[in-house]
Amino acid sequence: MRAGSFPRGQAVKAVIVMKEGAVLTPEAVIAYCATRLAKRQALPKTSIGKIAKKVLRAEEKAREAAGASLARKPGGT
Repeated sequence: MRAGSFPRGQAVKAVIVMKEGAVLTPEAVIAYCATRLAKRQALPKTSIGKIAKKVLRAEEKAREAAGASLARKPGGT
């Protein structure tokens, strides 16, 4: 889920629904996410130092295409 954070930006917001009687700490959430979310050392930037959103979109599109091609059955069905 996206949540506005800055006038021109966005931050990620998560909602966790726990089962009755469950106990969860912030540390447990951070540890869980750290093992499952992709880590990026640095974002690609344009020649003037802005984040290269086109590059990020292209990378995501390529990942989605690769995932879709893996999900297809042999024979193109």
